[in-house]
Amino acid sequence: QALLGFQFVGVLTDAFDRLPAGSRHVHVASLLLSAVTVTLLIAPAAFHRLAERGEATPRQLRVSTAFLLASMVTLPPAMTGDLFVVVRKATDSGPLAAAVAAGVLVLFYAVWFVPGAVVRLRQQRRPAA
Repeated sequence: QALLGFQFVGVLTDAFDRLPAGSRHVHVASLLLSAVTVTLLIAPAAFHRLAERGEATPRQLRVSTAFLLASMVTLPPAMTGDLFVVVRKATDSGPLAAAVAAGVLVLFYAVWFVPGAVVRLRQQRRPAA
């Protein structure tokens, strides 16, 4: 939520108006993805209270997991989109900014999803006891 707040404030500054149009568009797309991410992260609490009446249930765990995984898809491009804008502003280099943002985006997904996928694959390959 703090990231979303900073993204909103950024649009209200004079510096935002001086950014290249492409950077402004990337920032707005990042802001929208941050809003989606915050919604996905808060949704399990609402579901828990409204649908499950505060009880811990298997369905609650499934729903919460789905929302969390979805937020793990939307948060990295939200953050790296704005990273692109900052690096482009700091270096005046679109290609460098794109390379840095892409590298960090790959890092996010690699760290967040690859270890879990590796563990799952290893578990599936083990013979049943």
